[in-house]
Amino acid sequence: MRHFVALTCSWMLLSFAAFAGDCNFYAKTGAKVSPRSGDCSIDGKTANDGEGKSGLERCVHRDDKRIVSEINWKNGKRDGPGFYFDNNDRRIVATFKNDLAEGAAQVFSKDNKLLCQMEFKEGKSQGAVRELYPNGKLKGVFEIVGDREGRGRIELLEDGKIKSLQCADRSMAPEDIAPCGFDGKVSRVQLHNSDGSKIRNIGYWQNGMLTKVETVDREGRAMTRTYPQPDEEDTFDVETLHKNGKVFRAFSTKKNRLQGPFREFSEEGTMLRETVYDLERQQSESQFYMNGKLKRSVKKVQSGKQLEVQEFWDNGKLKTAGTYVESQYQPGSWDDIVEEGRVMRYSKDGLLQEERTYREGRYDGDQKIYFASGKLAVEQRYVKDEIRMMKCYDPSGKLELTEEYYEDGSLKAGSTEMSQKERDSKGICRIDRHAWTRDHQNFGSLGLLQVMFRNPGRQLFHELLLQPPSIIDLFAGCGMQIATACVSDNYSRAQL
Repeated sequence: MRHFVALTCSWMLLSFAAFAGDCNFYAKTGAKVSPRSGDCSIDGKTANDGEGKSGLERCVHRDDKRIVSEINWKNGKRDGPGFYFDNNDRRIVATFKNDLAEGAAQVFSKDNKLLCQMEFKEGKSQGAVRELYPNGKLKGVFEIVGDREGRGRIELLEDGKIKSLQCADRSMAPEDIAPCGFDGKVSRVQLHNSDGSKIRNIGYWQNGMLTKVETVDREGRAMTRTYPQPDEEDTFDVETLHKNGKVFRAFSTKKNRLQGPFREFSEEGTMLRETVYDLERQQSESQFYMNGKLKRSVKKVQSGKQLEVQEFWDNGKLKTAGTYVESQYQPGSWDDIVEEGRVMRYSKDGLLQEERTYREGRYDGDQKIYFASGKLAVEQRYVKDEIRMMKCYDPSGKLELTEEYYEDGSLKAGSTEMSQKERDSKGICRIDRHAWTRDHQNFGSLGLLQVMFRNPGRQLFHELLLQPPSIIDLFAGCGMQIATACVSDNYSRAQL
């Protein structure tokens, strides 16, 4: 089974990108964005954009004549305090030195509400960037390092509840000291939705490192994620609980990849499955019955391509043993694997029933079916899922029938070809007549249908005549020319 697990560690980010969008833009651009155009003058004279202009430049809107900027220039470079409106009518107030923002800067809304506060040094944002609600309350804090967002960020609702949180390795503002555990304690941070309701997501932080998250999985089960190495948020252990409080699932990751045993349990506490991973690659898998007995075991062989598979009955006896490979249609999944090589099948009381040889999931090579006594009942040889030879024996070991076939399925040599009715009347190739146990593993109506659709033709006739009379009667009249139409006509009669 390939386990899909949401391994992202950014539990706290939520809508932070939207929250930080506006102030982030002004901080990254060094408080230099496209200004609103206007008629500009310096000391009452029309200002030109040529080199060397100096003095206070004032620009006014061409229509309503309101001031849209006041910038100090020195030798053609901005120098000193000033302000300007951008094309969204937001006012940016900053001090420039040698054409670069230096010191404190603010951004105001169209109705003159303070939106952003930030600091610059040589045009680069330094320290925390603060964003505010129109009522003046803090909306969030984040930092820009160089021209990129830093690690630390916190978003708040108007009542001060935390909406999202990501801690850096040091405090960036007074508001993150307690939530990030920079006060020497382990914090417990409850996140909230925009409407103030609690999110089922609680983080524990210490010295800026996430140590544990309590949340829920997609089905609403309680889930805890712990970080054995808090400085590595892509390496963690996960435990999910049933509603009764017992463990439902437990696994670990390394660099966001499944690593080690992945275990699943019943509500009673019985382990149902254990899959061992090495950086997301399955190495072995064991499945268990509710009674605790082993149900299925899959292991990689040394070559790394073939799989050794054993399946067991619920009484502990071996059911199937053989070699398989992953299906080309579902690579990586061990729930849908394909026979490759020798496969043995046993009855519930431990009797060998079949020895099959496969290549890419199709019969290829010698095939043997046994009576409950252990004696050989049917011997076949296939080439790429097409029968080439069949021998049938009676319970005493006497050979009853021998047939060889050409590539097109026509009879090549051996006994005179018999109809199904003739074989039934003589009991030839009918192993059910000789006391296989009630747990004999035959195809059953559904299994036989699936095989018929996959391999119509002569081979299926031979598979059909090995079935109990109830199954044979279901397809009476199909005879040697078993085809899809015939199967379809009888499908609704199958007791599935």
